[in-house]
Amino acid sequence: MDQTGWWLLYDENSSGEEGFHSQTKLIHNGEELINESSFGLYSLQGKTFYFFQKDTTSTLQYYLDGKIYDTPFDSIIHDKCCEPAAFNMQVSSDGRLIFW
Repeated sequence: MDQTGWWLLYDENSSGEEGFHSQTKLIHNGEELINESSFGLYSLQGKTFYFFQKDTTSTLQYYLDGKIYDTPFDSIIHDKCCEPAAFNMQVSSDGRLIFW
């Protein structure tokens, strides 16, 4: 996959008879990348990085510099508010990603 161009990660919210629904969308150069969930879009030392889960039964994977890698993780704390936000992912000043 080409990592050049532009990337956008956004939440699409909707409500209806079934209630409120929120889904995170990942767009690369105007095309949606279809995943169950995507999060943590960063530029790590100039290389595109993000976590994603292909479907609800898979473990998390991550994309880095055009390649996809598996992880043993079912979940990673991210995008929380208030007190739980202390455990959100952070990029350190030397470009390393820190997460719980």
